[in-house]
Amino acid sequence: MLEVFKGAGLLIYPLGLCSLIAIYILCERLYALRQDAVLPNDLVDAIVEGKAQPGGRHSVLARVVEFANSHRTDPESVKAFARLELNRMERVFPTWRSSTRRRRSSA
Repeated sequence: MLEVFKGAGLLIYPLGLCSLIAIYILCERLYALRQDAVLPNDLVDAIVEGKAQPGGRHSVLARVVEFANSHRTDPESVKAFARLELNRMERVFPTWRSSTRRRRSSA
């Protein structure tokens, strides 16, 4: 196996780096979009049963429901907020994004 890497030359190093980056992105997306982060069971059950929403903004659904409850008269703003949350879910590297926000706000 070591002979294969030696025979591949210098091009094996960028290929290996790209492979590691792809694995990191895959793992990060699997973690960020897990079921409990997007649709927690307790929140879904509360919404289906028409109960008050459990406390906390721990998921995308909770943030959208909270916004919809505070803006009942403006359905277009609720749709726009839901689109914004979907856009945030589609982005890669949320840890990088939050660190850049901290730098901007402290400057």
